[in-house]
Amino acid sequence: MAGIGIGIAILYRALASLIFGSLPREDLIMGLLVYKMSGMLGGAVAAPIFVMLLDHRAAVHQSDLAGSVALAAPAVRSFVYAAHGSLAALSRIVSAQATTLAYSDLWSIASLIVIALVPVVFLLDVRRNS
Repeated sequence: MAGIGIGIAILYRALASLIFGSLPREDLIMGLLVYKMSGMLGGAVAAPIFVMLLDHRAAVHQSDLAGSVALAAPAVRSFVYAAHGSLAALSRIVSAQATTLAYSDLWSIASLIVIALVPVVFLLDVRRNS
């Protein structure tokens, strides 16, 4: 997570320097408004995509995990037959693990996207125009 934060900070700084360094002084305010609006619009588009991918990955992991949980396994049998063990509790554990794995998948994808975009920063000419 720290890697994503550092990568995004590098990208935003370089992007801001590139945009605001190339604009004439009289257009800086409009450039700032467009820059801020594009950030909000990007977040508004990315959030539903993230939620959809999270739901899909959780369903895939839950299906895989639930398929491997059977009463024939000694650990599962002991849990179900214990005083507080029930099929509902077992289902909650499987669901929680599936959600954890789904978040892990999405953080990995987000990390790869940010890491792939960081080298672009070094290709940009961020020197201030005089």
